[in-house]
Amino acid sequence: MPKRSCPKLTCKPKALHVGPLGAKSNYNVPLLHEELEALYLADVKGMYHEACAEAMEISRPTFTKLLKSARRKCASVFLQAQSLRVDLKPLKLRAIFPSEDGKTMSDRFQSARYFVSIVWDEFEIVTESIIKNPIYEKMLASGTHPIGDEQAKGLGAGRLIPPLLENASIVCALQMGEGMERNIIGMGPTVQILPKSAHNELLRVLVEKLG
Repeated sequence: MPKRSCPKLTCKPKALHVGPLGAKSNYNVPLLHEELEALYLADVKGMYHEACAEAMEISRPTFTKLLKSARRKCASVFLQAQSLRVDLKPLKLRAIFPSEDGKTMSDRFQSARYFVSIVWDEFEIVTESIIKNPIYEKMLASGTHPIGDEQAKGLGAGRLIPPLLENASIVCALQMGEGMERNIIGMGPTVQILPKSAHNELLRVLVEKLG
């Protein structure tokens, strides 16, 4: 995967400025958004450093430098009565969900006809692409009409589907097997199991989850 000069960012902090309560802060330390992302992936999500670098689409040495710098800055808050101020950058999040018609969310995941990629940049949500599901195509080719994910067993869904979703910030579904969820998370995206009400109201529910 080609590395990029600007890291891919997915985390959205709820607080942008934190500091000591028992003492007056003597210095505001700027915490870069990419440093916070490194902390989020490695220390919150518990991902291996190589996977973190892939998720941010940067080199492993660059990720290591970001993580080391972020941890040092966080320690300074306690050791030197300093405060942290997050240098927030605009986010563009990419969400992918299973669909039968390219618009609404499917009840199925492994055997859905498509995976729809939408991009959300805090101002609008637009459809980026519609990806054909190879498992669905396999089932049709064998004469099977997909009506449930149980029919997808033995077709390699856990191997074929996750790579299709690796560019997502978040993968949404109404239901998903534990093995599939592990495989997807292992490639970087967050998995969000949405309520049944999201079947026809995906965009509204997604904005609420990401907002």
